[in-house]
Amino acid sequence: MHPTDSHFIPGYQTRSLENAQGVVFLYHKQQIALLSSDPPRLLEVTLWEQLPMQPSDFFYFGEWQGQACFAAHLPHGVELEVEVEWHRVRALYSYQDLFWIAGRGHHLAHWHYTHKFCGRCGTPSQIVESELARKCPNCGLTVYPRISPAVIMSVVKGNQILLGKIVRPGIQIYSVLAGFVEPGESLEACVAREVHEETGLHVKNIRYFGSQPWPFPDQLMVGFTAEYAGGEIVLDDELEDAGWYTVDELSSVAIPPKPSIARALLDEFVAQNS
Repeated sequence: MHPTDSHFIPGYQTRSLENAQGVVFLYHKQQIALLSSDPPRLLEVTLWEQLPMQPSDFFYFGEWQGQACFAAHLPHGVELEVEVEWHRVRALYSYQDLFWIAGRGHHLAHWHYTHKFCGRCGTPSQIVESELARKCPNCGLTVYPRISPAVIMSVVKGNQILLGKIVRPGIQIYSVLAGFVEPGESLEACVAREVHEETGLHVKNIRYFGSQPWPFPDQLMVGFTAEYAGGEIVLDDELEDAGWYTVDELSSVAIPPKPSIARALLDEFVAQNS
């Protein structure tokens, strides 16, 4: 449910990609630029001069397999002259190490791109040398990467699990429920609130399951299991459909792929009811 690649070493110091040896993680929206091959290859640092960007647009975020890793967010409207293929970062599931490291780079690139200026006085902010932060040279405000905590939970009633389908064109997956934590709210309280808001159901015996970074753009998914405590399903405007499914009935709907924590929760339910 989380990155386990021991070959990646996070780094925070300021490094220039000029004359460096390494790779570039170049993002646009939630896509990454890769060279055509199997498995896909990252851009080499030596290609940066062919990109319509300045060295200061890139930041260093660690070492992977002995190579320095630089990342940047391609500004809107900028055209690339280098021939690349754009891949959705979350579609790199089958390349586990690349998926998690590209996810980390995406999270940081989105944060740097959206926090170039101080939120208090508007002065251009600067990357801090000693830690993962940006600091305003004028008023001193220091900001850290945004992390948005969200809960995701399996709700079980006997030998059935609750699945829902969100209201979004093109999305046909049925999954366990999830939602963002609100200010002043505990994770457990968020589980109970989200289940009730989305389905009208009440839950009990809420237990921690595990966590997973989900950098699209900056979520931290915290997983829980819970038991049905009462109520009838009444959908809110976020769900198109919801219902109870046995293990055998799961094959009748599309479910989340590995390595998502949603799939891990489903796999745990299957293991306990097979």
